[in-house]
Amino acid sequence: MGYVGAGVEGAAHAYNVVLAEDDPDIRMLLSSALESWGYDVLAVGTGTEGLAAVRELRPDIALLDINMPGLTGPQIIHEMRRDRSTHDIPVMLITAETAGQTAAAGLADGADDYVRKPFHMGELRERVVGLTKRSRHLRELDVLREAVALPDAVRDVDGVRAVGHNRPIPGALAGGDFMAVTAGPAGTVVAFVGDVEGHGLEAAALAAFSRAVLATNAAFSDQPGLLLSLANWTLAQRIAVEDYLPMVTATCVIIDPASRVVRWASAGHPAPLFFSDREVPAGNIGLPLGMEEQSFYPNNERTLAPNEHILLYTDGLMRAAMGRRDFTESMLPWLVIAGEDKPLESVLDSIVESFGESLGRETDDDLGLLLLSVP
Repeated sequence: MGYVGAGVEGAAHAYNVVLAEDDPDIRMLLSSALESWGYDVLAVGTGTEGLAAVRELRPDIALLDINMPGLTGPQIIHEMRRDRSTHDIPVMLITAETAGQTAAAGLADGADDYVRKPFHMGELRERVVGLTKRSRHLRELDVLREAVALPDAVRDVDGVRAVGHNRPIPGALAGGDFMAVTAGPAGTVVAFVGDVEGHGLEAAALAAFSRAVLATNAAFSDQPGLLLSLANWTLAQRIAVEDYLPMVTATCVIIDPASRVVRWASAGHPAPLFFSDREVPAGNIGLPLGMEEQSFYPNNERTLAPNEHILLYTDGLMRAAMGRRDFTESMLPWLVIAGEDKPLESVLDSIVESFGESLGRETDDDLGLLLLSVP
């Protein structure tokens, strides 16, 4: 199977098709037609090979002959619908029957459509295109649902209170900002906020991937710089495979609620803001994630005051506040006042209300905010 081009109707990548047909002439005819329409095709001659190909490739669509050696088309569908990883892949059955009884049974078993031999190529193309476009759209929606699943990612953990706000640019379902709070080793709590360059589906997909990488590694170390280094290596490997990825920045904070010690490290991302400070904390900031295979991210450390708030944010907040003199001069005193004797949710609401409206009106950027506190 090889890459054939831009794909159907200008898609960024070719659609993938598994074709299982035991007649070699029909298999060659269909393969040639699909490839001429801009598809990547993996063609096999038995039902057993067809099921294996579907499980390995997880294509955008499967074209299955009803009667084949090994497994029939309906039997493959039955196995696909039992498997979570292949459950939603559209299937088109190929049949030589004119009565349609077997095809109707296949539809009842979970096929999405069927086509009779001999084929009318124009009709076949329209039906295949319709199914594959629906398949890709469903996958895009899954990416968006994952990217915007903030309630599951931000929560109170082991003595640390956390509230978050992740709003994409106006009109978008999801953006490139990501965040999470999760348990770390030895009673610590790991929190991070990141930003993927750009907007839309590609940024949302990479944001979801980056968040998953950082959250998965959180249990391995209480050093935020090491967690960023691990994420950096993973993203560098992905860039090597895909040739290019949008820039990813992140700040990681690890809190020990018992000692109130906070460590943080940054990969090309703004430093956290501590509400008792009058200036942004000094500290080294490393390269954005994935730019070099091996990158070092220095740890910074401080002890929290009682009930002190920590704000992690994306550069959308900086853009919204730029009209109010220098960011640090305007933002930090305002945060100190906003955070005095108020619940964490009220403080976050104040920040969103004060800066969110101007961001949506004046700048084209997402807004990601994560507010933390140790009671």
